[in-house]
Amino acid sequence: METQPGEMTWDGIIVDRYKWVRELSSEGILCQLDNTHRARSSTMHWNFGQTAMIDAKLAWQSLSPIAHRCEGWAGDDLFLIVVRRGTMMLEMNAQPLVFEEGDVVLIDPLVRFNETFREVAHIIVLRLPKQALRERGICYRFNTVCRPDTRNPDVKAVREFVLHLGEYVDGTSNQLLARIGEQCLDLMDVIVNLGGVLRPARTSQTIVSRARQLIARHVGNPDLNITYIADELNVSASTLLRAMKTAGLSPMRYALALRLEHSAQLLQHTPSPAAIGQVAYQSGFTNASHFSRVFKQRYGMTPGEFQAAHQRAKPDSRP
Repeated sequence: METQPGEMTWDGIIVDRYKWVRELSSEGILCQLDNTHRARSSTMHWNFGQTAMIDAKLAWQSLSPIAHRCEGWAGDDLFLIVVRRGTMMLEMNAQPLVFEEGDVVLIDPLVRFNETFREVAHIIVLRLPKQALRERGICYRFNTVCRPDTRNPDVKAVREFVLHLGEYVDGTSNQLLARIGEQCLDLMDVIVNLGGVLRPARTSQTIVSRARQLIARHVGNPDLNITYIADELNVSASTLLRAMKTAGLSPMRYALALRLEHSAQLLQHTPSPAAIGQVAYQSGFTNASHFSRVFKQRYGMTPGEFQAAHQRAKPDSRP
């Protein structure tokens, strides 16, 4: 729905100024409207599992987090804001900052800030649960803004991913949306690492958590090894091995288990026996004989036998 000048819409429904303020308050945000101007504003909300996304067009208002616990309290989340168009002015710790089109900022609402919008600005906001970031070993507490350099290619890639999230909503299953939300959380280490935020000391628990996530993301990479994993986590190989050992894990044994699970899933949906070699490659194996041997050790049958058994078990879809 296209709004008229002065109209405000909340998830596509026209609301008055008082309703607009109440809705923001229910999300833990204090809104002060400029009574001397009337400009259209709108929001749309989507959920990607644990991650919430807001697509907002805002004008002639100031927003700040409500300091006390309340319904929708924002203190348990971090806010990632990407400016799609226009200008957002932000003040934190008595420091005024200006964010223009393409800028990215990560904010902890426990550190009081004030956002001001004059002419219409279009922003994308992700609400990221601190608990989920903590479990990933990603810094989730800081007393200043986290403002990564958007000239960095990795930051650019994350920004473009966030800007296009809304395109995935229509017709997409909740299960897939939740997986996309998990990817959003995983990518926050890029923003934090390149945003000038000091990370807390890594504990064994956070190293193990991040290692497991990295292995899962790179399960099809045949070059995945201890050195690769340690380099990606910015720790030494000995630190990685020591942390994994405390959890009763070996990095490469864990990788092998995930590769076999991944290959089993692929085989169930691959009708052609000739594609077994391709399944091995897609699962991170460079040697088909080695793949067949370890697969049989795990599942008690060769990849071809496993594939044939699941093809026979499928119901006949022919009329």
